[in-house]
Amino acid sequence: MINYCRLFRCKNLLIVVLTQLLVYKCLIIDNSKLSYFETEFIFLMIATVLITAAGYLINDFYDVETDKINRPGKNIIDDKIGINTVLIIYTLLNAISLFIGFKISIQLGLIFLSAIILLLFYSAYFKSVVLTGNIIVSMLSALTVLVVWYYKPESNFFIIAFYVFFAFMTSLLREIIKDIEDVEGDSKTNVNTFAVIYGIKASKWVANILLWILMLSVLFFIVLNFISYLGFVVLFLLIFVLIPLLFLMYKIRKASIKKDFTYMSKVIKLIMIAGILSMIFYKL
Repeated sequence: MINYCRLFRCKNLLIVVLTQLLVYKCLIIDNSKLSYFETEFIFLMIATVLITAAGYLINDFYDVETDKINRPGKNIIDDKIGINTVLIIYTLLNAISLFIGFKISIQLGLIFLSAIILLLFYSAYFKSVVLTGNIIVSMLSALTVLVVWYYKPESNFFIIAFYVFFAFMTSLLREIIKDIEDVEGDSKTNVNTFAVIYGIKASKWVANILLWILMLSVLFFIVLNFISYLGFVVLFLLIFVLIPLLFLMYKIRKASIKKDFTYMSKVIKLIMIAGILSMIFYKL
């Protein structure tokens, strides 16, 4: 069971659930009463989690050789869970998610189908194309937020748009940092990430640009919330998002070894979670 939890990245799946729940309950729905639509939304959330889990499976399937270098001794596929088992589970997860998606609506089913195809091509090919793979993963992270609004477009889209952009930018930043972290294994297995092609120094430069864009967008959002007298949102974003982003900028300049970038990847994940939790204050 522990191996399956690690394979599915259960902690990340919980973040997906938390994100969609907070978007739905704090930014979209005005009341807390259960309804038919909320039951449908639960199925939408389940389908999103299944697609995400399947994405992790197929990604690890294609990463078996690379992970032997980047994460020695931590391989699950082939070492602890057979390849055939992984492919069967992958197919079942996607089939169930597609059934749910098309059951809710044809449009949602097509969105889920597109996400599955993108994840497959990302794992098999686009991961090795400079920046393309990073952008695809970031787009799919943003889709986690956007699909909830698409399902029930009854909120201020500007607020939703900020969280979509925040999800995209934090994911892209983390992808760049992870590429630096994995540069040794990627270069040996011909995975042409930005860090492999242009080097760590150039990758840090890109990460700094992304950080500046992210910080300015958060600052802009903070100012707008301050004008709207949403003090709790302002305070929370300032302490738990903006200040950590400044800290991250300092750490990037100082980083030189793999464990520095591993640490920064974890910090970015915490910033993501903080951004998600800030939605709560729209209900206060």
